[in-house]
Amino acid sequence: NGIVKFGFESVDKTINLIGGSLNIISAPPGGGKTAFLQQIADFNAARGLRGLFFTLEMNIEQLFTRKVQSVLGVQSYRMYSGFLSPEEHKSIKDLKGSLSENITYNDTANIEISKLRSIAKVEHNKKKLDFICVDYIQLIRASHLKGKREDEEIKFISTELLGLAKDLNVPIIALAQMNREFHKNEGKRPTMANLHGGSQLEKDALSIVF
Repeated sequence: NGIVKFGFESVDKTINLIGGSLNIISAPPGGGKTAFLQQIADFNAARGLRGLFFTLEMNIEQLFTRKVQSVLGVQSYRMYSGFLSPEEHKSIKDLKGSLSENITYNDTANIEISKLRSIAKVEHNKKKLDFICVDYIQLIRASHLKGKREDEEIKFISTELLGLAKDLNVPIIALAQMNREFHKNEGKRPTMANLHGGSQLEKDALSIVF
């Protein structure tokens, strides 16, 4: 069916990615957030759903390179050095060809929240979107708040993302940075206090996954 899912049964049993919702995924630096978000996008695209993926930390080529490393186990230096076997060349070509046409990628650096909203609406008008992925919230800009505290900017961006989800009636799955203070927590378990802009994100998000 057309319901957007995480693709992990244990998570899908407890969290619904419904239209009009903002959903946050957070983990410590190097915690595999981008790979997890890509898995979610790929899973839903393979089910025939259409997504828009804002990759703001890496460009599209870097994202594909990481995918090759993850899926095929081919290291990036070997890809760019040309020391690949014919079989590896074919595998990489096949993987590139298998990248779903159901996902549109955008790697605009330092994107303004107004521009992100505009791009999403244009894509939705071309052909209905079923979900939007954002990697990651703290890389979106709101220039009119330049010079203000970071939490004020994140508060505005969070509210705008929720508004976009409601306007298009799609779930937005967005990554969010976590500060390193979680190491001081009992059992090193993250809490909302470890989420950059946590209070507003907690208010706006239907679900937050650590």
